Amino acid sequence: MTRHDDKRGQQAPAVDIYESDTEYLILSDLPGADPEGLALDLDHGTLTLRASRGDGADYQRLFRLPDTIDADGVSARLEGGVLE
Repeated sequence: MTRHDDKRGQQAPAVDIYESDTEYLILSDLPGADPEGLALDLDHGTLTLRASRGDGADYQRLFRLPDTIDADGVSARLEGGVLE
């Protein structure tokens, strides 16, 4: 399920979040998202996910993470409409 956040076509995608002793894993459903329009930004413990779709709609979601997260260790891949 995707929530509509505002009238500009921006949506908050559904996510599953898993945590272990060594990592966080965020899975997000991004149907129709363009891999070229995907952006992840980690700034002062806030991870911002942005993605564009071909129909003009955009996805955006923010996650608060511990400040100890290593930005160099953040990775992502988009496959079959799911971001991991």
